[in-house]
Amino acid sequence: MKRFFKIIGLWLILSAISLTANRCKHKCDDTPIEYSILSFSLTELGKEHLQWINEEIHPLECRTDFGVAVRFKSRYEKIVNYKPVNSFFIQSAYATSIDCPEVKYYLLDSIVSIRIFSDKDFGETHSAGTDIAEFFKIQYGIYGEEFDYWTLTPLESFYKSSTSLQNHSMFNCVIVPVAVEAGEYEFTFVVELSDERILTNSIKAVLK
Repeated sequence: MKRFFKIIGLWLILSAISLTANRCKHKCDDTPIEYSILSFSLTELGKEHLQWINEEIHPLECRTDFGVAVRFKSRYEKIVNYKPVNSFFIQSAYATSIDCPEVKYYLLDSIVSIRIFSDKDFGETHSAGTDIAEFFKIQYGIYGEEFDYWTLTPLESFYKSSTSLQNHSMFNCVIVPVAVEAGEYEFTFVVELSDERILTNSIKAVLK
C-alpha cells in the first residue's frame, strides 16, 4: 500500500513539473484579428446632439434639422490568442500571459468611396439622383497627449485617411448649411469597398 501511495505521489510531482515547464515556454500569439465589412445601418441623430455639434464643435457649420449615425456591421476572423499546454501526464490545457502585447486588428476590405444621393433636387445645383456627398461632413474625434477635441471633416478626407475599421466602423454624419426646399427627402448612402462590393442603405429626412 505504501508503494502505491509513493507511485501516486511521484506521478503528481512529475505532472506539476511538466505543466510548469510548458507554461514557462509559453509564447504570445501575435496573429492579427481580421475584419470584413458586411453591412451598415443608418439612424437619425437627435436634435440635442445636432445642436451640440453646431454650438460646441464648429458654430453654424451644420444644419440642426437632420443628421445620421452610420454604423458598420463586421465579421471577425478571430484567432484564439492561447497556446495549448501539452503534458505527458495531464490532458491539454490552455495558458496565456498578461505580458502578451495587444492583438492588432486589420481591415480586409477598406472603404473606397461613400456617395450620397437624394430622391429630390438638392439646392440649386444638384438635381435628384446626383451625388451630394460634398454637402455632408463627419463628426470626427482628434485624440492627443494633452487634450482631445472634435471636428467636422469631409467624407472623402475621412475614409481616405482611415485604414482601420476601428477608425470608421461608426461615425456621425451631418449636413452643412445649404439652402434647400423644405420637405421630406430620402437619402441613399452607397459605400464601395476595396473588394468591389457595393453596400447601400436609405433613410428618410424632413428638412425645414
